[in-house]
Amino acid sequence: MATQIQKIRLDLWLAQNLHGGSTFSRGALQKFIKKSGVKINGKVVKKPHALIGEADKIEFSEKDLEKFMAQSEVTVESDSYKKNKIIYDDKDFFVIDKPAGVTSEAVARGYHAVHRLDKDTSGILVIAKSGFAQAELQKQWRDRLVKKTYITLLKGILMPKKGAVEGGIFRSDSDRKRMTVSAEDRARKSYTEYEVSDYFKIPGGGDTVSCSYVKVFPKTGRTHQIRVHFAAIKFPVLGDALYGDKKLNEIMLDQFGLSRQFLHASELELLHPRTKKGLHFE
Repeated sequence: MATQIQKIRLDLWLAQNLHGGSTFSRGALQKFIKKSGVKINGKVVKKPHALIGEADKIEFSEKDLEKFMAQSEVTVESDSYKKNKIIYDDKDFFVIDKPAGVTSEAVARGYHAVHRLDKDTSGILVIAKSGFAQAELQKQWRDRLVKKTYITLLKGILMPKKGAVEGGIFRSDSDRKRMTVSAEDRARKSYTEYEVSDYFKIPGGGDTVSCSYVKVFPKTGRTHQIRVHFAAIKFPVLGDALYGDKKLNEIMLDQFGLSRQFLHASELELLHPRTKKGLHFE
């Protein structure tokens, strides 16, 4: 029996393979594909839903993509962000405290996504109001000029109290929802620094579980980076349905009502896209 090669859509492939972990919204990528096209095995394709296999050769210019985004203008208004807490707002971009359970794409609808948070991760999300602001802000992400701080609760006593997790990340071949840490050449270099703030003991299930309350400083921006890095060293994020400890997750749900991963984007430092003034959001 022949093994079927799993394929993914062109727009999703682009979102996963942009340099430096940069991510545009799926809607913006679809517009780019329809207007400019992407070469698949030497042939220009303008269908976002075209399927890509591992053996296919994909050619596109990130500079052309950035230029396209910079030249585009916001034409759709959306009030979805108004339901969330606005931390900062000016003519170029706004910053919100995204709640868990809402996708970054839904919050950014009608505007320009700069980066993203997982659906069940809460915290600071930056959204541009123009293609210019989006391109300027995303360049800061690619150049690793943005300082990001997350807070999380991990299973176990994480030692030493200050350290880092390093390991290449790529999407699992067996489960496309999961990322995995690997030394393979195709894995993208990823680096996560951390600092333990406190330790806790949580009673449940007849046992007492030790946990670490941690500040995390990701230096790269891979999909699920924090979650997959700590799971790889056997300190999974509490409440994480994909990489976590199922038994402990049930305890956290029963005792504390925690129905999603304990991960929050708490602080962000960047330069204003127009004035280049340093800004800090918390």
